[in-house]
Amino acid sequence: MRFMTVSQILKHLMFMEDIRVSELARRVNIPQQTLQRVVAGLSPNPHESTLKPLAAYFQITVEQLKGFQEIPGLAAAFDPDNSPWKELPLLDWDEAGKLKQLTPELLAEKKRILTEAKVGQNGFALQMQDSSMEPVYPAGTILIVDPTYPLSDRLYVIVRLRGESRAIIRWITTDGRDYYLKLLNPDLSNHLVKLTPEDEICGVVVQAKRDLV
Repeated sequence: MRFMTVSQILKHLMFMEDIRVSELARRVNIPQQTLQRVVAGLSPNPHESTLKPLAAYFQITVEQLKGFQEIPGLAAAFDPDNSPWKELPLLDWDEAGKLKQLTPELLAEKKRILTEAKVGQNGFALQMQDSSMEPVYPAGTILIVDPTYPLSDRLYVIVRLRGESRAIIRWITTDGRDYYLKLLNPDLSNHLVKLTPEDEICGVVVQAKRDLV
């Protein structure tokens, strides 16, 4: 019986170690592209020559890394079917603006953010870099974004405006016919900007996480 896939196990182990694909590949002397494919699930049955140094690094057996033997504490904490927690890639704002173009290999390289929020397919995380949405979302806030969440009035959305490559965050409202975008910071412009068909909604913010101390 297979408890989890190699990809799932590696993602969880890397999350707990707070290590990225590039650094792990360097430490175990495996080509980064090879490891990216394994983590992304594009190579479901890796060679023993790939698995052995990874298992040694995480101090588990190859059979545990393959998912045929349980890793104490891991299966219970990260059962993909029963756990309320989900790992999401932490994207930068340029990547969020071209979400549909991101490859599994690139996503596998990204730092993971753990959330209990219900997020649809291709969910991701972002970090606020400025004060444009204060006081609701101060700089440093981690945003959990769901690209499948239905658009409605008075939500916070990640949007890529016409002619731009970088995504931004805005509050969205509607008059029943059209949608409008707005900043929150009273020190910045508070004008409503009409959403056009050329603008792309990349997702809806469903959770915000920040350090309180």
